Amino acid sequence: MIQLILAIVGIFYALRRSKLKALTAEQFPNVPTEKVLEWQTLELKSANMFLWAAWGLFIISILIDCVLVALHSGRGTHLVVNGSILLLLFVFMHFSDVSARKAARIEKQFGIRMPK
Repeated sequence: MIQLILAIVGIFYALRRSKLKALTAEQFPNVPTEKVLEWQTLELKSANMFLWAAWGLFIISILIDCVLVALHSGRGTHLVVNGSILLLLFVFMHFSDVSARKAARIEKQFGIRMPK
């Protein structure tokens, strides 16, 4: 269920990611170019990791579950596989958060705001 919710939230991240990718340093004249690029890179990295966690693992888990059902695997196998996928989800979310926090520091330090 959590993967479905994250897949839906991923739509907003995908939209934000496309806006981030279109930004240029010239849109932030009061911020050094290298800091804008560093912030943009960290934000994109965070969004990419979130999307891998939300969409990638959702699709992978569906495919794996289909294979396990086709092979008539036991409940224990399903629990192990789903537990592993949940662990991967937390790992991807952690790395997404690390990048987002670094980007937030740069945002705060230089007053970067996403243009509307």
